[in-house]
This record gives sequence, C-alpha cells and structure tokens, in this order.
Amino acid sequence: MKKFILFLLLLIVYNSTFAQNEPNEKQKQEFDEKFFDAETYRIKGNYQKSNQLFLDALNIEPSNDALLFKIAQNYYDLKNFYQATEYLNQAIKINPDNKWYKYLEIQIAIAEKKDKNEVRKMIEKFRPVAKNKYLIASLYKDLFYHKKTTKTSIKPHATSHSNFELMFKNKNFEALISSVDKQLENTPDNPLLYLWGAKAHRELKKYKKALEYLNLGIDFANTNPDVLKKYYKEYITIYQALNKPEKVKKYKQKLNKI
Repeated sequence: MKKFILFLLLLIVYNSTFAQNEPNEKQKQEFDEKFFDAETYRIKGNYQKSNQLFLDALNIEPSNDALLFKIAQNYYDLKNFYQATEYLNQAIKINPDNKWYKYLEIQIAIAEKKDKNEVRKMIEKFRPVAKNKYLIASLYKDLFYHKKTTKTSIKPHATSHSNFELMFKNKNFEALISSVDKQLENTPDNPLLYLWGAKAHRELKKYKKALEYLNLGIDFANTNPDVLKKYYKEYITIYQALNKPEKVKKYKQKLNKI
C-alpha cells in the first residue's frame, strides 16, 4: 500500500512538472509574437534588440534549437563570438545533424582566425553534409580572404536582378548561368540566384540541372513565402515539361498551402 501511494505521489509530481514545462496557449502566443518581432529587428540589422526578444522567447521554450541558433547568429553579427559559440553549441547538442548549425560553426572559426589547416579540415568534413559547392566556395573564400563585415542572415538579398531579367528576355541563357554561378560564390544563401539558374537551364531543356539548382536553393527559400511560391511554380513548370503529373500535383498542393 505504501509503495502504491509513493507511486501516485511520484506520478502527480511528474505530471505537475510536465504541465509547468509545457507552454500554455497564452505562452505560445507570446512566443510567436516575440519571435516575429525579433526576426523583424534582425532583418533591419538591430541585432541587440532582436536578441532581447529572442532571449525572452527562450524563457518560454528553452529547448528550441532553432531559437538558440537565431541567438547565435545575432551574437555572430555583433562579433561576440564567445556568446555565439555558447548558444550554437546548445543548438548543436539538441540537433547535431543540422547543416546550418555546422555552417555557422565554421564561420565563427574563420572569424576568430583559428588555424587555417584546422578550419580547412572542418570545411572538408562539412562538404558531404552541405551538398552545395557554393557554400563550400564561400567558406574557403572567407577563410583566405576574410571580409571585415560578415552577415549570416539566410534570406533574399537586396541585389538588383534587372540584368538577369534582360539576359533571360534576350535568351542569353548561357551568359545568365555564368553570371548566376559567379554571384553564388559570393552569396550562396541567395535563393533568387538559384531560381534564375533553374529557369535558364529549364529554357535550355536541361531539366535535371534545373532541378538541381532548385533543390540547392529551396532551404534558403523556405524563410520567404513569396520566394517559395516562385520555387513551387518553377517546379510545376519543369515537371509539366517532363510529363510527371504526380510531381505537378504535389507542388500544386504545396503552392496552395502557402
């Protein structure tokens, strides 16, 4: 009987603790608001204000690895590499297979001017995980020609694409691809560049290559609904050309959910 009562008490304590740790609806709403506002400040370049809000959100969801990563990004952009590493390590501990966490880890190592041979080993270890030659090229470029100001924001850049539009309109697809590849070596996190590469290859009827560009850029496009719509439309156009109705249907469904 005593054992049974002890079991009940332990069960009550466990359920009470679980209930305390699980965010309620009000906390979830507060988290969403703080996260959205923090992202807005981050886009504007106000990393300190952004982190104030991210840290407030972290009090609600302390095991949110994506949130820990965002905080690490802000500290990196503030050149506070010690704090960036602290929060990034927490994110990696929760989600060790996330390639963007590994990418930032290497960026921090480069910024801290760690031994080049050691960083080179990190990059080569990252290569099969990245599956993106432009990310690797960007890291090597930073390693040997490190820029004074480095941003980690993974979002569409404010680059003018008027030249790309002109080349596409004039059917200069090879020149467009060459320009895209050159820019990707400097800004491998720009989803619009991959999209232009896909469109040019599609016009050349190189559908496999077009899909390769889309698959490389989709991770970056996921953070922007407007760009993501363009990706899904391009997928649909390519799969229509390849006569794959099941794929067309899949991406039309994805498009309708945005």
